[in-house]
Amino acid sequence: MRTKKVKIEQLSHIQNLAAESDVIAIVNFEGLPSAQFQEIRKSLRGMATIITVKNTISEKLFEKLKENKKNIEGLKGYLKGQSALIFSKKNAFILTKFLEQSKKKAPAKGGEVAEEDIVVKAADTSFKPGPIVGEMQKLGIPAAIDKGAVVIKKDAIVVKKGDIISPAMGNMLSRLSIFPVTVGLNINAAWEDDFIFSKESLLVDSDTILKQVVEASRNGMALAIDIEYGAKEVVDILLNRAIRGAMNLSVEIGYVTPANIKYLLQRAYRAGKHLNDITIKE
Repeated sequence: MRTKKVKIEQLSHIQNLAAESDVIAIVNFEGLPSAQFQEIRKSLRGMATIITVKNTISEKLFEKLKENKKNIEGLKGYLKGQSALIFSKKNAFILTKFLEQSKKKAPAKGGEVAEEDIVVKAADTSFKPGPIVGEMQKLGIPAAIDKGAVVIKKDAIVVKKGDIISPAMGNMLSRLSIFPVTVGLNINAAWEDDFIFSKESLLVDSDTILKQVVEASRNGMALAIDIEYGAKEVVDILLNRAIRGAMNLSVEIGYVTPANIKYLLQRAYRAGKHLNDITIKE
């Protein structure tokens, strides 16, 4: 009975949080050390609240919210592994960017998938000659002894992207102060304004998108001017171009208007002066 009461109280609490939030996100914290989880939770204060609950509780929450938050039940499909809920009034993309920036590099314990090629670079080490040379060589690290110390003779890719990091390799990388694992909260999806945004959508580089929008806007304006499409953004440019074209044409054909009379007089003066110069030379 006590467990059931706790679950009801917990569900009621997160319902209240959800009702006050504009964004509800699901994050995965599998493999995240407790100390770092608490550090991220602390850094989120003022921006968001993170709650760890069982996936079954989250499913019940989405069911209760679907009447007031359209499509919220779509988050059910993103409840995988060790999941937590984040409630926020911040934009989902801003929240995702913050979570990505809070990630840190950590030692490999073994069993992790290499996120990229792991390279051990050529360098002197602080190790003294001993069994470690053989251990390194066995792991594909070109180690040797030089002037009484262990050195790595050249750069070497010791684990390729997508391969599993062995415990022995993880231990050696830690001894070399190489931390190949990125740890942090991984966002699965977020609900905002009745839409479900997947991880792929949320991880889009906002700076790159902004540059693309600016470039598209610039190209659109250039096209509108080229085909003389009278959009409000370019109508002033088109009118100025038309005025210049009309002015040039009227001067060219000698059609007199109040706007071009001074240009016609200047043109006539230059023509007369040129004719006078020719006459004097003759």
